[in-house]
Amino acid sequence: MQLYHTLAANTDGLLNGTQYRATITVLDKDNTESAPSSPVLFYCYTKPTFLLNISENQIINNSMFVAEITYNQIEDEPLKEFEINLFDSGMNQIFTSSTLYPSITKSAILSSLQDDTLYYVAASGVTLENTKLETGNIPFSVRFSTPTVFTKVELQNLSDSGQIKIRSNMISIDGKSNPSPPTYIDNEEVDLTQPDSYVIFDEGYKIRDNFTMKKIYSNITSYPAVIDTFSNGVDSIVLTMMKGRFESDTADKIYCVLSVNNGLLNYRICSNKIFQPSDTQKCRVVCQKIHDLYNIQISVVT
Repeated sequence: MQLYHTLAANTDGLLNGTQYRATITVLDKDNTESAPSSPVLFYCYTKPTFLLNISENQIINNSMFVAEITYNQIEDEPLKEFEINLFDSGMNQIFTSSTLYPSITKSAILSSLQDDTLYYVAASGVTLENTKLETGNIPFSVRFSTPTVFTKVELQNLSDSGQIKIRSNMISIDGKSNPSPPTYIDNEEVDLTQPDSYVIFDEGYKIRDNFTMKKIYSNITSYPAVIDTFSNGVDSIVLTMMKGRFESDTADKIYCVLSVNNGLLNYRICSNKIFQPSDTQKCRVVCQKIHDLYNIQISVVT
């Protein structure tokens, strides 16, 4: 016997935005009707729209993406809470925002995305009257076009327990220097202007596969200047700051040369060229390796 009855949309007197009270009675074999059950209150609402700010098979050109929900409901039923989840190509969950509240935020940061990789993102939510919402799993791909250095600290308010959850992708690495301790400028920079001065970070981390490195320099007094050397275990990499005047230039420009040697291959690539920064300006150098290809860019910090 069928133990349920469907009240179809736009029939049986149901109207959106209205609260109803439902009871049931049963009949025995003699058609004797029972007393009504305890009433259950429910609302009829227009189906909400619940979306993420990403389309199917969209390509993200960055190592991070701010996933944001959009929620609308004609009768203004509030969204109670929601959650955003990230999955790899095998549908294994690799990130969850946990429960978020729209009065505090409508987004979550998806960070540390890998280049040339397929992901799925999905959002789920519950309205004030406990209607469950799902966006479904939305596939997207990551394909880097510009270097990104992700250094944000993410804070999440755990209001029910009076705590703040801190999530960071940064780690602390101790270095060695000459002189030791190093000489600091305004407690922010290391002074390497003296002969034989250096800072070395060679413990506590490994460079594997693809990477992006960003460094800030200022007041380089002589050219060419070797500004960095490092290795990923296979390639020995040297960064050299150069200065020269090129055809059609009216002033000297600086640029970087990246030299890579792995015992079998030795090649060099040059960065873009910029006018020499003033004594009060700083220079940013970004080095990136993607699938055995290197890229280097130089810019003035603004």
